[in-house]
Amino acid sequence: MGYYWDIINIELSFIFVHFSTLAILWAIMNKNNLSLFLILATAFLDILGMSLFIPLLPSIISGFWVDPSWTGYTQAVYAIGMFAWWLIFGGLSDKYGRKRMLVFTSLINLLSYAIMLVSIWSLTINTMPSMIWSESPLIGIEHFLHAFSGWTPMFVLFLLARLVGGFGGAGFSVIQAYISDISTPVTRMKNMWLMGAAFGIAFLVWPALSGVLSHWISPVAIIGITFFVVFLNVILINVLLREPPKHVHTEEVHLVDFHFSRVVLILFVLSFGATLAFSAIQAMSTQFYADRFAFSATQIGYTMAMVWLVAVLYQAWLVRYVRAYFDEYQMVRVAFLILIVWFVWFSLNQSPVWLFFWVIFFPLGMWSFNPSVWALLAKNAWKEVWKVMGYNTSIQSIWQIVWPILAWLLYVTPGTNAPFIASAVIFVVLFAISLTLRK
Repeated sequence: MGYYWDIINIELSFIFVHFSTLAILWAIMNKNNLSLFLILATAFLDILGMSLFIPLLPSIISGFWVDPSWTGYTQAVYAIGMFAWWLIFGGLSDKYGRKRMLVFTSLINLLSYAIMLVSIWSLTINTMPSMIWSESPLIGIEHFLHAFSGWTPMFVLFLLARLVGGFGGAGFSVIQAYISDISTPVTRMKNMWLMGAAFGIAFLVWPALSGVLSHWISPVAIIGITFFVVFLNVILINVLLREPPKHVHTEEVHLVDFHFSRVVLILFVLSFGATLAFSAIQAMSTQFYADRFAFSATQIGYTMAMVWLVAVLYQAWLVRYVRAYFDEYQMVRVAFLILIVWFVWFSLNQSPVWLFFWVIFFPLGMWSFNPSVWALLAKNAWKEVWKVMGYNTSIQSIWQIVWPILAWLLYVTPGTNAPFIASAVIFVVLFAISLTLRK
């Protein structure tokens, strides 16, 4: 009985973390906008499928006894599902309504968690993932082909769950459309910042939380709790969310139609390139922690919790002092310099003690870059900002399909350092390109 009571307490804590974080965002709004609060809650949960499993994947994949490279490849499977339906769901919401499509995509997310529960229910999952690289001496394309051996029906079902989860994650395009509909020229920038904040915080909170919880409960219990929270959110959407007025237009004549200007094209290149480089951390870091430092899912969770804490403190407090000295263009360049140094150090570091000291600089670079690029895109896109952000997100998802595969091929070919050195090289190129940006 005590075990089940612990599960209930953890489940309530899970719900509390979700809604208390969003309550902070609601307080930032300075008005009681229930629809915006609920849509941000849905955005916060849509990131679950992408981020919740990051610290759990090495242990789950080792439980299937397939090649460890599937820790990264399953991220590509998720991105394939998201890319395939991103534009489709946005178009369907124009026809059938935003609220109806949000309920539909949330139900798809529920289906993916149900399939995943079935696939891993009978697995023996160790908290310390087993490292079985020595069983496969193959490298490059041969290694990629070898990774398809040893599949079981339950592993295929797990991959199906990841693909379906990508379908549900594509509902983020409906969220973007919803926020676009309820935004005015005055509130557009603030609403875009809130959506970006919900995305970024969720991407840090959920991996940290799932990793820490794995010390007390199994991945099966974590996914079950996730299923319940998403189900609760579906009910709230259905009961409380209102259908927005569609296609709010401005009468201000100085807001002209968007065209692909030179500045916007450069910003797209910087955004796509940075997404490519960031994907090395998304796809590779958990297995890297397991291989180099023998970290368990819990230790990975604590590492990500530290990153999340630094990111929150930076965005809530420190960034205002940084912005006093740098504009958006300079912030982008400073971010690239930080990330070049950080990725080189990350690839070469052999000490878990130094890891916990230096890992805090990653969110400083990441959260100097992302908001600055979003702000610059908004300034140059004018009233077409949501269309531009849609283009930006759609093409980013292509890199999230391709890079996890390429990163794993690098990981098993020259060595575990290679994906992160490659990311550092990408940031060097992006820094050079950023020097061509002018106000």
